Amino acid sequence: MNQPDLKTDGSPAEGGEVQLVLFMMSGSEFGIEIRQVREINRVVDITKVPKAPDFLEGIMNLRGRIIPVVDLKKRFKLPAAETTAQTRIMIAEVGEQLVGLWVDRVTEVLKVPRAVIAPAPPMVLTIAGEYLSGILETKGRLVILLNLPRILKLEEIRALAEAESLADGESSHAR
Repeated sequence: MNQPDLKTDGSPAEGGEVQLVLFMMSGSEFGIEIRQVREINRVVDITKVPKAPDFLEGIMNLRGRIIPVVDLKKRFKLPAAETTAQTRIMIAEVGEQLVGLWVDRVTEVLKVPRAVIAPAPPMVLTIAGEYLSGILETKGRLVILLNLPRILKLEEIRALAEAESLADGESSHAR
């Protein structure tokens, strides 16, 4: 049986390999562990949620299930980018909550030895360390590996789940 690729805090586990989904946002490349990704979809209609945090793009209906969609660029205060034919919504599992992650484009799925994932440099850690699980250098480029459980803190996940519940309640009343 395979061991989990990440520790419970989202940091890389020791030894073995890890499979990553790599994606672009505002000209930088990021990655998350593939086990957190349920599926990758083209952009669909997003319904805005009143009084939502600015990084919550809205909610989407995925085969009858209401999913909150987070714009990671807004979450990280990165420059906005135009929505293109390559823009994707990655459906990821954070805790027990499914969340859509709005990204500029998905670049590849990559399997690497865990040993090649370096910790973030100390200066980066003081600025955004809580969001990072490591740095990967591959094919001459740097990839920032994200720690999804820390990006969306427990209280934010609960708020997103409440938004999902409200949307489910409204859609059931409309029927």
